[in-house]
Amino acid sequence: MKDLDEIDYLLEGIDCFRNGNLRAGVIFIWSSAIKNIRKQILEIEKLNIINEELISIDSRAKKIKNIDSFEYIKDETTIHLAEKIGVFSKFQKNELINNCLGLRNKCGHPSNYKPEIQRVKSFVEEVLNMIYKDKR
Repeated sequence: MKDLDEIDYLLEGIDCFRNGNLRAGVIFIWSSAIKNIRKQILEIEKLNIINEELISIDSRAKKIKNIDSFEYIKDETTIHLAEKIGVFSKFQKNELINNCLGLRNKCGHPSNYKPEIQRVKSFVEEVLNMIYKDKR
């Protein structure tokens, strides 16, 4: 990995896990993962095609000009976009949305939710296998 932001998010997530802060760890790992997904989208396809596909998913979405433009796009929409341009299979897209993003959302919103360690381990394994598979 070369992206310092991604590395920092991953390391901070690991530190959170070591200290028993599972919810925070999930948030940091997801932050690294979604940044990587955004980069993959931009590496695979030209902006005009990305924006055509984006509009077909969400007609109100702002155009993507660079990686920072994704800040205005929901993570779920980004994952749908990634599947449409070939970053992920339909199965992977569904796993990322239903399991990984679902856990991230449970951990990121104020509640009494406390994820079990096995659920967090599964989350990390899925992220590694689907997003960082070629980088391990």
